[in-house]
Amino acid sequence: MQPIFRTQLVWVRFGAATSGFGSSLPFPDQPNINGCYVVGAESIYDQVLPFTPDQTAVTPNIFDYSVTWNSGSDQLHQDVPCAQLLAQLNGGIWKEYTPFLCDFQKSRVTRRAAAVLAEPESVPFTIYYLKPDDLRDFDRLIAKLRGNG
Repeated sequence: MQPIFRTQLVWVRFGAATSGFGSSLPFPDQPNINGCYVVGAESIYDQVLPFTPDQTAVTPNIFDYSVTWNSGSDQLHQDVPCAQLLAQLNGGIWKEYTPFLCDFQKSRVTRRAAAVLAEPESVPFTIYYLKPDDLRDFDRLIAKLRGNG
């Protein structure tokens, strides 16, 4: 069985009041993918997507941000530099994770730049995921994703 990944665009919006060094904002609720297994994430910067669907400019400097992914109260991936998740910098390969139930409202994007933003900007990600119905043989899928199957 070859897994078929689904995708969803998600983003966090930073404004002047929330953009100081170390400012950390949670993702908005993602009802379309709550309860789904995240298998990867890819950062996006302004040369790829100039504006998010809410018409906020995408950050021109993805190097100013990091992301933490949570599953419930468990921090699975902490302060991953968003630039590390750019496919353009990593040979077109997006970051693959062991599938996990992501709690988007506990997962966060953190700003690492000292200057406060003059205009709002968004930090978007493409989320690769599987729905529970996609996982007919979960153990075999995990083995395949880990390269053991």
